[in-house]
Amino acid sequence: MLWKLWIILLGVVALIVCMLSGIRMVTELDRKADAIQKAEAAVLMRALCEEVLLPDTQTDEEQSERARMEACSSLLEEWEAEEEGVLLYGEYHTLVKLLPGALETSKERSKKQSVSRAAFYEAYFEMVKQYQLDERIHRKEMVVLSDGTGAVVAEAALADEKQPVIVAQDSWYYDKSGRGGDFLFQPFAAVVRDKDLLAVEAEPKEKDAAYEIHNIWLMEADEDKLRCFWNNAEFDIALAADWEQEEEVRREQIADISFKDGKIESVRCKTEKISGKILSIGDNMIEVEGTGALFLADDLKIYKLYGTLERYDTSQLRVGYAFTDFVLEDGKIAACLVSKDEAMENIRVLIQAGNYKGTFHDTVTLSCDTGYEVCFGEQIEKKQAGEVLEVQADSVYFEESGRLLVKPDALTGRIRLTSVQRSQGIPEYRGTLEIVKNSDGMFVVNEVLLEEYLYAVVPSEMPSSYPIEALKAQAVCARTYAYRKMEHAGLGKYGAHVDDSTTYQVYNNILEHTETTRAVKETKGQLLYVGEREAADTYYYSTSCGFGTDATIWKGGSSSELTYLVPRHIAAEGGGEAKEQQYEIADMTQEAVFADYIRSVQEADYESSQPWYRWEYTVDKLDAAVLLERIKTRYHNNSNLILTKEGDTFLAKEVEELGDIRDIRVEKRGAGGIIEELIIEGSKHTIKVITEHNVRYILCNPAYQKVVRQDGSEAAVSSLLPSSFFIITPSKEKDSVIGYKIVGGGFGHGVGMSQNAAKEMAGAGMDYRTILSFFYEGGSVQEIDTPENTGTTEKKDS
Repeated sequence: MLWKLWIILLGVVALIVCMLSGIRMVTELDRKADAIQKAEAAVLMRALCEEVLLPDTQTDEEQSERARMEACSSLLEEWEAEEEGVLLYGEYHTLVKLLPGALETSKERSKKQSVSRAAFYEAYFEMVKQYQLDERIHRKEMVVLSDGTGAVVAEAALADEKQPVIVAQDSWYYDKSGRGGDFLFQPFAAVVRDKDLLAVEAEPKEKDAAYEIHNIWLMEADEDKLRCFWNNAEFDIALAADWEQEEEVRREQIADISFKDGKIESVRCKTEKISGKILSIGDNMIEVEGTGALFLADDLKIYKLYGTLERYDTSQLRVGYAFTDFVLEDGKIAACLVSKDEAMENIRVLIQAGNYKGTFHDTVTLSCDTGYEVCFGEQIEKKQAGEVLEVQADSVYFEESGRLLVKPDALTGRIRLTSVQRSQGIPEYRGTLEIVKNSDGMFVVNEVLLEEYLYAVVPSEMPSSYPIEALKAQAVCARTYAYRKMEHAGLGKYGAHVDDSTTYQVYNNILEHTETTRAVKETKGQLLYVGEREAADTYYYSTSCGFGTDATIWKGGSSSELTYLVPRHIAAEGGGEAKEQQYEIADMTQEAVFADYIRSVQEADYESSQPWYRWEYTVDKLDAAVLLERIKTRYHNNSNLILTKEGDTFLAKEVEELGDIRDIRVEKRGAGGIIEELIIEGSKHTIKVITEHNVRYILCNPAYQKVVRQDGSEAAVSSLLPSSFFIITPSKEKDSVIGYKIVGGGFGHGVGMSQNAAKEMAGAGMDYRTILSFFYEGGSVQEIDTPENTGTTEKKDS
């Protein structure tokens, strides 16, 4: 009997052991099912390591960092080799401790315990945050439109055949996760770094969820697939064998495509189209001649169809030209199809009111030296030569529409705009005038042939007495600048490419002159090109100090691309070797070298005899309140360029007081010796002023408007010092600055062509092509083309 009891007892124990073993096994399986795979973790950690460890270094400290990178890479290769393996805490911590600072991002666990996906991602993004990589590595919701099958994307992707490519809703990506194509047409949570899809953090919650893309360009429509273009990616979408829909799907159409359960559910083509000259482009509208103002759909798409198919934005639409079809839906513009790009002949100029007093005119009064037409709505009113037309905001001309057109009967007719004033007196305009009324008031746009526009620009930008080759160089610069604005209108909301002030190019302020008109005619249709037929940014300014600088002084995002705007010594090659000290461009960033140079006159410098070559400016009595107010003005214009010292760091911060001024000194010089950073040290706050324009503005005290040039003549300055090529010497009482003296040179920003240097070079026998090639390295003068890749430009204050 006893032995039976023992058998029963052993059986119960065995059953309990089996149950515990089963529970442990199930728990372990659950833990592994929730664990992150080593291969997935490796992709993410490799991206992090590449950001925080230097791949190729020289110093002892950097070589130690390279060794850590090699150790990390070796560990990650082991992880990648174990495709089915799960990550353990011991392995995870071994890798993390190799990173700078050995960041601990999780509680200590058993080395053999697997890391859950949730815990890994929480720790991973904590590291991303601590290393300040949030902008490089981040989460995003993604929808994949193509797994790369049949995809034709950017050359960068095609060049690397080892990397699988996916096309997502916003762009194309290298699919380092290997999973992007598993969730076609379904939103999922991804982790990306630049163009890399690193991981699928969370799969779609609803496998059969519907999804739709709007205003896609259908390139082709075959029985088994659609070839599409979307956000600069060309790809195929396969059609299911049983897919059918009543509406015919045709090629070269704008369409909305609906997806469900990873397949196309329906395709809706949009066939209502109009075309016409673009009169203006606002924030949410485009005005089309013959149709009027049309609102833009929220998901507007713009496609350039000629040449290389690509996505455009509204800034690339050609104001004043009918190169575009507009696809309509519910009365709004759903898509713009730019179907051609031809050489453009007319430029549209916004005419400032009064004596450059602003955009809007209270009254517009004009006449014409020939008969002329006034066109408004569906009506045309004929006027005689000399007959005066006066237009006000409440005029009957605006009852049918907000626009009227004044058109001379003869092509050579000129419109005299008596309600504005210029240096020449009452200006006259070639071409046509449009008077437009909107909610803000009336404005005037002059549409004129580009060449005739230049007749009135060149004399306003360069004296007509200059040598003809200098005038021709100026004509090419002015034409190139204007043409770039015609490609990317600077004032689209007014239907204009430029205005007639110094913000763009001064137009019709000075009377046309025979010599400047000759310069325009002899360079007719010529632009300055760089690279692959790209119109150059033809910046220019009045006078150099003997050295020029580059476009990085403006701290703009595109300045690094303007490699043809190089700093240089603007001097006759080899001139003055026996008499003068030779100054090298590379040395001009050194304060002592630049100070020695700016205090001297170098005869070999092309402009050494020009009045603005050297100048002085003195503030006898420093007013700290005025200085603070000018600092505040520039801070509000761009806070990132006016910084306040906090501890050992300079931060963008509103400045309320400076205290006593202890020092004003140059902190950093850029190429050619231009001031890039200035320090103003106060007893309460120290300020760093960045960019030449801010320096020129802040140190220009309105109470001291006299600059003495090297020939002894005086010139008035109002808001800007002549240039930022200068040295500053503060005068002090005890520990406080009470004034300062500036010794400088040149007039303008110092980028591109110096006009007075061009004058001297032309006087020395150089032709305009040689002059331009000197100032714009690698540039060539060619006839107007229609380059497919052009950027934007802004003419800076000079």
